[in-house]
Amino acid sequence: MTTPIISLIIPVHNAEKYLQNTLNSVKNQTFADFEVLCINDGSSDNSLDILRKFAESDNRFIVFNQQNQGVSPTRNYGIKNASGKYIMFLDNDDTLHPQAMEYAFKLIEKTKADICQFKYKRLFPNDTISYSFYNKCPSFSVKNNPLELFLDKKLPKTVLVWDKIYKSELAKKVTFKNVQPGEDDLFSFETMALAKTMAFANITLLYYLQNPASKLHTTGAEKYHLNRLKITDEMYRIIHKNINVYTHNSKVQKQLLQYYANHFLFKEYISQPLRKKMNKGKIDEYVKTVLQKIQSGEVEESLFRFRYRLVLKLLAKKQYSLASLIMA
Repeated sequence: MTTPIISLIIPVHNAEKYLQNTLNSVKNQTFADFEVLCINDGSSDNSLDILRKFAESDNRFIVFNQQNQGVSPTRNYGIKNASGKYIMFLDNDDTLHPQAMEYAFKLIEKTKADICQFKYKRLFPNDTISYSFYNKCPSFSVKNNPLELFLDKKLPKTVLVWDKIYKSELAKKVTFKNVQPGEDDLFSFETMALAKTMAFANITLLYYLQNPASKLHTTGAEKYHLNRLKITDEMYRIIHKNINVYTHNSKVQKQLLQYYANHFLFKEYISQPLRKKMNKGKIDEYVKTVLQKIQSGEVEESLFRFRYRLVLKLLAKKQYSLASLIMA
């Protein structure tokens, strides 16, 4: 078998209700030179049988079976085994436009970008997909040094992984961290930091199902928040790894630290607990953690926005109502 152009990675877990549609949307692509790495992650329903039947009828579908490990290790396994020039990701309940691979390939080849991002459309379980075939290359833009533009807030939202096509050599340098939900945030940030160029295309190539039974929608509030705290710790490590890359650019180094302080540390430890009206004992615990990080020199107080510094001072004095009012 010759080396495929695109490797599509699909983690599968208890997806029998939607999996057939997902796989059909891949099988019916106008672009044929691809492999599909379908990794059954310990499903207890008929997902594995569905995958094996697809593989029997189309040798581009390669089935792997493992005990349940979660989406991050599963995607990492897919990346490790991908042989294509480019890598794409698809969730087991989403579907591709029939020309998704064709145009993703055309765009990343035309732009010579390390990553190309396209548009997607949200769907609900009872919605019917309606699409038109494309007959010309869409408008697009190419950005150099995407991390710097992201920190300057000059890029579109980029935290997803299934609305992109990646050069394989880039994607293979990064691993998904074993935290969920939020693993996409970290992978997207790291790949963007490594990318020299990133393209943004004005074309809808994926249909994202708002599935109430998905992991994102069934994670309890407390577990979700604890996972976000883990993501904050992971982002701290990623930020400091990239600071070393920007020793020549103090502005970017400061922006990286500000991004960690405001968008992760303060958001997950302070603003989210306040907005979710967690009990005061838990808020006190989180405030103490942030203040300890400031006192230890892990993060400088001056990196926080003025309003955030004020909220921290109020919470340290247990003025919860005023702090909440400021954050409202």
